[in-house]
Amino acid sequence: MTDPKPPETNCPSCGYLFASTTGIGDTPKDATPREGDVSLCLKCLSYLQFDAELRPRILTPSEFQALPDDIRAGMILARQLGWRIDTWGQVTASQRARRSP
Repeated sequence: MTDPKPPETNCPSCGYLFASTTGIGDTPKDATPREGDVSLCLKCLSYLQFDAELRPRILTPSEFQALPDDIRAGMILARQLGWRIDTWGQVTASQRARRSP
């Protein structure tokens, strides 16, 4: 995984500043967002899609339903796990408690 530097922008749902992205894949090309790639906001967990300028926009319900089953299932699971950050960029206390043995 790499941490590419897309343009700084805000989540269209909650206003959280997107200063970087992290992708899943074996090569830097896999980790660099491209137009049409989907993501979740780390703060509010909104379903997002990158536009041509790599700025996130909220997916409509019909766009979300049109995603491939494995992508949609992964996004639903990530949202259910609730791994988001609080205002100061830290994992919330409830998330830390879930990670504790």
